[in-house]
Amino acid sequence: PYGLPSFYIQGKEVLMAVDSDHYEVLRAPMIPAAANSLFDTVHVHVEGSDLVGTGVMRLQGQERASMARALSWLPTDKWDDQLRTVHMKLNNRYQPDSITTTGREDRNTELVLRYRFRIPGVVTTTGTERFLPLDMEFPWRDEHYQPDRTEPVERDFATLEKYVTILDPAPGNSVAHLPGPTSMNDPLFGYSCNYAAGADGQVTCTTEYRTGYILLPADRVPDWNSVVDAREHEINRSVVLTVNP
Repeated sequence: PYGLPSFYIQGKEVLMAVDSDHYEVLRAPMIPAAANSLFDTVHVHVEGSDLVGTGVMRLQGQERASMARALSWLPTDKWDDQLRTVHMKLNNRYQPDSITTTGREDRNTELVLRYRFRIPGVVTTTGTERFLPLDMEFPWRDEHYQPDRTEPVERDFATLEKYVTILDPAPGNSVAHLPGPTSMNDPLFGYSCNYAAGADGQVTCTTEYRTGYILLPADRVPDWNSVVDAREHEINRSVVLTVNP
């Protein structure tokens, strides 16, 4: 985006020419996480044992630039594969399709993706109880590092990601159980996950991830791993509905 340093130079020392004979060594600024934001909202409903839904993903800053660049390199019939690769929901049975975009050609506006999806076989029904996983996104899934690592961990950019999953109410269903709120916060990273139920039976799961560094010191890797481990354990929790005959 115009006005922001690329992720190739942010946080690094740069040499700036003052005049033909004088130079200054400066440090390129790091783009704050909030300027590289992703906000994804999906509405889901149950079809048999499948979760089926529609989503709207809004991206700004380097999140926007990264996705726009990837889509520009691909034919439109491969966009589904790209979204599935970089934003897998729940597991590898996730099937996004019918992706459309707005703002892809204008780097100074947010990029908006609209899509549909299906996740087969993730809803379990036992007697009158139905178990649904609504905490769908885990962007740190593959970011567990060796605890004895001696080199820092480098990221392209800091980011703030928010995922909202809304279970639309279904006739005859009532909410029997919601997982409790969880959060872990550190000056460099953190997350929170909260569930809420409306009077009409609508259930909302809201999860935020803050990755506020581009260079994680090696001595902080065990702390990072503990947060990733805690989150990995929580993501398998389910909302429980009572299915009334």
